[in-house]
Amino acid sequence: RSVLLACKQLRVLCLTGTSDHHVSLKYLVEALPKACALQDLTLARCSADWKDMERLSKSCARLRVLRLPHSFVESGDSALSPPPLLALGKLKHLRALDFRAWDGKKHKQRPWLSDDMLGVISQLKDLRELRATDQKLLSDRCFWFLRRHAPRLRVLHINGCKAMSGDIAFGLLHMCDHLESVRLPSLVVGQSGKILGTDTNRWCQGLHCPQLRELCVDAWASLEDSGVQ
Repeated sequence: RSVLLACKQLRVLCLTGTSDHHVSLKYLVEALPKACALQDLTLARCSADWKDMERLSKSCARLRVLRLPHSFVESGDSALSPPPLLALGKLKHLRALDFRAWDGKKHKQRPWLSDDMLGVISQLKDLRELRATDQKLLSDRCFWFLRRHAPRLRVLHINGCKAMSGDIAFGLLHMCDHLESVRLPSLVVGQSGKILGTDTNRWCQGLHCPQLRELCVDAWASLEDSGVQ
């Protein structure tokens, strides 16, 4: 606490470890000054709830990057608890989120990010990067929340999630002109596409991303050579 209070102009804070035990975000936010200058925060393998996120958003109003890889956010201790990530909508400068899951067997090593939780990104104004690898509770709905950020989106990593509709996924990607890195889960053809015999090669052909350097898909059984020419 004394270090954080002494370094009032601290812009970047990165705390990572190798322990299997989670550290509560509560201890960090309680040590932060009421109006800190942090813009980039990484805290790996932590646990948090909506109260911690509320305190974080109040203390770090200038935050641009929030990375909580291999962490666990509680969904709420009662039905009256607000959505745990709701407070992040107050961070008007937030550009990058990293919610990569641990994907382990213990309680706090499970995927925790749901579509409803992720809905908070629709309140953000300048999101450019989203990493949510192995968050297996996410579905096609996550792409709808990302639509308002399509003109600015540069990084989208949702590989390791459940299989999603290729039509919906590329419906978003076709709106993005500044993508640099994309990692997608297994892609499937919707029922209507199967009935109509829709050609999935158009998914890649509709991309207009001159800065794209990486495109990874967990599985794409229908891809043909002509689809990537």
